[in-house]
Parts: sequence; structure tokens; C-alpha cells
Amino acid sequence: MITLFRSIFVVTSKTLEHFDERMGDLLAHLQVVHASKEGSKVKIAQVLNKIKTKLVDVIWMDGYISEAACKKTLQDHHKVVQEVGDKCSVKKTNNVQQVEKVAEEKLLKREAELDKDVQEQIDEYKKKENSAFTLTHQLWDSWSDLKKQIDKHNAGME
Repeated sequence: MITLFRSIFVVTSKTLEHFDERMGDLLAHLQVVHASKEGSKVKIAQVLNKIKTKLVDVIWMDGYISEAACKKTLQDHHKVVQEVGDKCSVKKTNNVQQVEKVAEEKLLKREAELDKDVQEQIDEYKKKENSAFTLTHQLWDSWSDLKKQIDKHNAGME
């Protein structure tokens, strides 16, 4: 009976270690994405400053700029900014969906592995102890309910 508790403790510890590793990976990924967005903002600001500088240079050289040319320049600029914003939005959505899909697949795979490990340990225990499953059935049900609650809580944390 004590070996079963130890086995359950080991499986739970491994699960928590795995969850801790996943959280670290997700945090690192979020930091990389945030840094990438900040880099994009800096690039956009640099492009805007170059456009502004060129516009000022044209005005100083020619002494004026026609209203039509100014409007066309601004329209072209707004079009480029809109396109860049749309591409970033689409890419962000795709990246979020990919991360969620991969995380879900890993979670399901890990749960299946843990269930298999637990079932193997139970079968091994039953063989060693020559005990009927009915004696450990209540313990197993209790542990399964606790595991489901932990998994539900962990899923809510993600």
C-alpha cells in the first residue's frame, strides 16, 4: 500500500515538474514575442522619421510642396502602415493559434503517458500483492478525482 502511495507521489511530482517546465517555456516564448513586437515598433518609428525627414527636405529644397503631392504621400504612407498592421495582426493570430494547438497536443500526450504509467503501476501492484482490485478501487477513485481536480486547476492557470 505504501509503495502505491509512493508511486502516486512520484507521478504527481513528475507532473508538477513538467508543468513548471512548460510554464517556463511559455514565459520565455511570451518574452520573445514581446521583444519582437517592440522591435517592430522601433522599426516603424524609424521609417516614419525617415519619411518626415525626406518631406521636410523636399519642402526646404523646393520651397513648397503641392497639396496633391502631400496628400498622395500621406495616403501612400497610411496604406503602407495599414498593410503592416494587418500583416502583424494576422501573424499574431496564427502564432497564438499554433502555440495553443501545440500546448494542447503536448498536454494530451502527457496526460495519456501519465495515465498509462499509473495503470501499469497499479497492474504491477496487483500482481505483486496478489490483492483484489476491490481493495484498492476506492483509493484509485479518490486519487483519480484529485488528479482531475489538479488538472482542471492547472488548465485554468494556463
